[in-house]
Amino acid sequence: MVMAPNSFHGRPIKKANKKFARKMFTKQSKVGKPSSRQGGAYTLGEMALYGAIDLLDGQKRLISTHFNVKTGQVSVIERDGFGAILKGASSAEHEFFVEGIPELIAIFKKRYGK
Repeated sequence: MVMAPNSFHGRPIKKANKKFARKMFTKQSKVGKPSSRQGGAYTLGEMALYGAIDLLDGQKRLISTHFNVKTGQVSVIERDGFGAILKGASSAEHEFFVEGIPELIAIFKKRYGK
């Protein structure tokens, strides 16, 4: 089966996201209770996230972070639902540096011997 580029199992992605967000509302009674699911117990944070996805009509905004351990540079990049980097006025790419990386590396080498 050939799927449209903006689809998930044949459904438009935003529609699938909204459907899953609505499904998560039925899980609210399970928050904080032990669970055998891979992610463990449901959390209030998850419920808030899926509530926001529902309010946004299924539209998600994704970010990825990239950390250079040699320089301490961190890049945060906004991506679409397929992982492609978004370009344009509504997208954002942020870069910053974490200070003290050489000291942290020395501590880890001393502690773990590598």
